[in-house]
Amino acid sequence: MSGKRIAAQAVYKRQMLKLSDDHPIIIRVPNPLAGKPCADRKLMESEQPDAAEVALNHIEMLFGTLGLRTNRGEPVTQLEHALQSALLAREAGATDALVIAALLHDLGHLINDQGKTPTERGIDDLHQYHGARVLHDLFGPEVREPIRLHVQAKRYLCAVRRGYKELLSPDAWRSLQLQGGPLTGSALDAFRIAPYAEDAVRLREWDDAAKISGKLTPSLASYRPLLARCALSPIATRPNPSDQE
Repeated sequence: MSGKRIAAQAVYKRQMLKLSDDHPIIIRVPNPLAGKPCADRKLMESEQPDAAEVALNHIEMLFGTLGLRTNRGEPVTQLEHALQSALLAREAGATDALVIAALLHDLGHLINDQGKTPTERGIDDLHQYHGARVLHDLFGPEVREPIRLHVQAKRYLCAVRRGYKELLSPDAWRSLQLQGGPLTGSALDAFRIAPYAEDAVRLREWDDAAKISGKLTPSLASYRPLLARCALSPIATRPNPSDQE
């Protein structure tokens, strides 16, 4: 194995460790049955909603509140941007998983809420990591990884595609500076070998194009059946990976 590839793999592993830190998992479902007498537990078990359903309700709530914001220099709200991104993915014939990734790629902005236009205050909210991590118990890597990598995809395209930087919106340009600028050296090589890098580039292209004021799109509710169908098994019934060791 060449030294260049070894260095690229080392960078990729360091990037993966960003998902192994102590950032909180926001979309957790508390167990209302804990500490209840057996008779109460039996009655309540039949009344509990699926944990994935609760998580999807929470996502809809975030888009219906914080998602109505716009950032300075952007002509659409977070919700409009998400819906336009998902529509572009569907029109391009993307897989269901990639359509969901397009819909939820900026969820991390709402999870790690830093207020309106944090880039103007020099804040990188690391939304790609917060978004991917918060969806860990809900979707597989085919959804989470393009989300985690879509910022790196922007930095990659800035490095390899002539004229790409000049097409960025004002907020995307500000965030680029905070995120480290165009990829170079081993970081560039690491992105190229990362699983789902190609999907992340496609997602990034839809992300950039999904900023048209007044564009008509399907509603967020229209994606609920797709989200439910692609969600993993109910969170509450899935074993913790540490229990399998």
